[in-house]
Amino acid sequence: MVENPQTNDSSQVTYSFLHLTIQEFFAALVHYLDYKEDKFRDTMAKARSCKEGDYEIFSRFLAGLSHPATKMPLEKYVGKFSAAAPCKVIGWLSEMNYEELQSREDPEGKRRLMNVLNLLFESRNSEVVSGVVGKDAHLDFSELYLMAVDCTVVAYVLSCCEEIQRLTLDSCFIQNEGLERLRPELHKVRELSLSDNDLKDDAMKNICSVLKHPNCRLKDLSLGQNMFTEACCTDLASALKENQTLFSLDLTKNKVRNTGLSALLEVLEAPQCKIQKLVLQENGLSDDSCERLCSVLSRNSTLRHLNLSANVYTDWCAEDMSLLILTSPSLTDIRLSLNDFSPKVEGQLRSLQREGLKIHI
Repeated sequence: MVENPQTNDSSQVTYSFLHLTIQEFFAALVHYLDYKEDKFRDTMAKARSCKEGDYEIFSRFLAGLSHPATKMPLEKYVGKFSAAAPCKVIGWLSEMNYEELQSREDPEGKRRLMNVLNLLFESRNSEVVSGVVGKDAHLDFSELYLMAVDCTVVAYVLSCCEEIQRLTLDSCFIQNEGLERLRPELHKVRELSLSDNDLKDDAMKNICSVLKHPNCRLKDLSLGQNMFTEACCTDLASALKENQTLFSLDLTKNKVRNTGLSALLEVLEAPQCKIQKLVLQENGLSDDSCERLCSVLSRNSTLRHLNLSANVYTDWCAEDMSLLILTSPSLTDIRLSLNDFSPKVEGQLRSLQREGLKIHI
């Protein structure tokens, strides 16, 4: 902190902070040491109306100082905190319009929502968090870059909620480090989308941990456009066998290949399997996998939607694919477009469509 040059009024001395973060901290602290309702109300009005982010750091300090664990050690050095200030700050946090923010799909709306979660994280007040977020929360940060610390914030918010209806983190580039921080709370999510996050095979251990959680509520899991290979499919299959909640699994644009599909078919073979939708689009699946696929699905009574589009199936597996369509007791929708079938075979497969079963080719 440095003293500013003297003005004409020598009785007034002003100071500037070399580090603006320290300045924001003291700007927040003054409301706790010398609370004045009018001043607090005016400051909060300015913070709410500001759209450039000028009050973000100040607001985080303001929220963080409301927690007793933060207040107590500071009082030894700066004096007693006002009893009214924490109540006013908690009231301000409780009035956050979460529903309006979560309804916005634009990047600015998602950034503002993330800022609100940061405030809730700093407050460390689980009752306020659950009250603001609500019981059936939907969190969508798709295409917003999330650092590992952002994932820590999201995980804390999840920890304060009994259940999360949907969490969408597509194209957030969270990688395995971010997933590791989220993992302890993901079992509470019903619909989880982690597509396009540069997740590799080592990240599957975290996914499996979620699926194996005794209180897992996950029904819909999207892992498309990552870098999973057949090497992690055995672990995934093992977790799916233990899981009793998942209905839909999307592995679009990974590298499952025939070996990985073979492991997943062991899940579909199990009598307790509940999966109704399986998406394996663009996974390098070939003719060699088709015979076993047909054999397993002829005995599976739960799978209704199967997407095998954009693989490398050819006319050589036409007989097995036809048998699959004819013998499956539960399929209502099968997608085979963008494979290497000839027009003749495509026509033959299309002709097998019947009431209750749609074939897309």
